[in-house]
Amino acid sequence: MTQADEGQLKRELSGRMLAIYGAGTILGAGIYVLIGKVAGEAGYWLPLAFALAALVAGVNGMVYAELATRRPAAGGPSDYVHGAFGRRWLTTAVGWMIVATGIVSAATIANGFAGYLLEFFDLPRWLAQAGLLALLGGVAAWGVRESSWFMAITTSIGVLGLLFVLWVGFAEPAAQAPASTGAWLERAGSPWAGAALAGLLSAVFLAVYAFIGFEDMVHMAEEVRRPRRAMPRAIGAAIGVAALLYVLVAIAALRVLEPQALRDAEAPLVEVVAAAGYARWPLALLSLAIIMNGALAQLIMATRVLYSLAENRGAPPLLGRVHAHTGTPLLATALAVAGALALTLFFPLQTLAAMTSFIMLLVFAVSNAALIALERRRPEAPFDTPFWLPWVGLLLSLALLGAQLLQDGGGH
Repeated sequence: MTQADEGQLKRELSGRMLAIYGAGTILGAGIYVLIGKVAGEAGYWLPLAFALAALVAGVNGMVYAELATRRPAAGGPSDYVHGAFGRRWLTTAVGWMIVATGIVSAATIANGFAGYLLEFFDLPRWLAQAGLLALLGGVAAWGVRESSWFMAITTSIGVLGLLFVLWVGFAEPAAQAPASTGAWLERAGSPWAGAALAGLLSAVFLAVYAFIGFEDMVHMAEEVRRPRRAMPRAIGAAIGVAALLYVLVAIAALRVLEPQALRDAEAPLVEVVAAAGYARWPLALLSLAIIMNGALAQLIMATRVLYSLAENRGAPPLLGRVHAHTGTPLLATALAVAGALALTLFFPLQTLAAMTSFIMLLVFAVSNAALIALERRRPEAPFDTPFWLPWVGLLLSLALLGAQLLQDGGGH
């Protein structure tokens, strides 16, 4: 192996593996961990909150797909911003914002993981969180091909769990279910007025977090074979599968449990199957696999951006050093794990998820602006979206950020 080989990431992922990686990242970060908190804000409009968040994610996902075909690099949005505006300070700022989303998101998922693990073991919560992050740090350091296989297996397991929830909610609703015939929709009222609208907007803001896995995918551009062909297909497939499952699982959950019960549950989907009369442990066990998946992807994403920042002098060069055997940046991995551990020990799940959504929407806005600038300079691209799409993505991201800031300022 040459010195050049030692300093470069390896192209070991196929387009299919990338799609599985992305779907697993989205599902692991989203429905298992966050559905209760979104239900607490949206009430009976939980499915609509996920559908609107999917719209925001879908528009931004296609923008990211075009950007990734124009500039397939591990830095993702930081590289896109550099290509569009050429401002080193802005490139570095966006890069560190993305690192923050990965680390905060991994902390969020580790927090949710503890709730499911405590179904089996009477452990201190901090020990469950620390054990998960240490384990996943080791997997991330092992190698990208090994990590992707780990994620493919855990994604399959997690999807089985969601299918079980769908069966429970639609095919076998419990006799005591509060709305087993779908009457919950009648209780929802109008989502467009007063407190209901404020709650829905807060729910959409949180639910955006549940889709951020697609953003992780573009950071694998230097490790994917034929990224200009693979990236758009994989991003579209991952978001589409996740959106469908999220909306259906939200409906299924509301056919069994009230929104308040979902909000208060440590392991919301386990409470759904338990309320329907089934044993808790099978779904709790399946849930652990997909949640581990989501945290792993967030750690990998953060390390890849640290690697890119180090290459471009936005971070210490040591963080860009790739191990000759594993092909992974070991020091960057250790830093990401340490940061996630510190956050998960001191902040609650909903706060961490809101922090991630806020930073990510800022990155979405800047990325859309970058594509607008790049399209003016060179309209053609290997994957070309309609000219108006980044404008829609920019407006959606800014509108959601503005709505959340207004609600926070108003004490919602």
